[in-house]
Amino acid sequence: PATGSARVIVAVSGTIQDGFELRKNIDYRGEGEPTVEAVFIGYGVARGAKMYFDIKDEGCREFDPQVPQRVNPAMVLTGDKFDANQYALYLVDERAC
Repeated sequence: PATGSARVIVAVSGTIQDGFELRKNIDYRGEGEPTVEAVFIGYGVARGAKMYFDIKDEGCREFDPQVPQRVNPAMVLTGDKFDANQYALYLVDERAC
């Protein structure tokens, strides 16, 4: 990262992980500055969280017939020790957050 810029650990799942179109959203891009790419450091598990699918039905304001993925993951904090979700962990330039 640039001088004076710190990195933070960011936990993501789904479309922000490597290989997906939104992955670029956790890279830092400043006008006139070099891009600072997020660095994958591994996986982590968060207990007390459960993923549900938020299905975007026709008539929903987010429904788009041009986009085949009409489902968004929704994380719910349940507090139940038997619920867990795996996250991809990245070191991210704090200016990207």
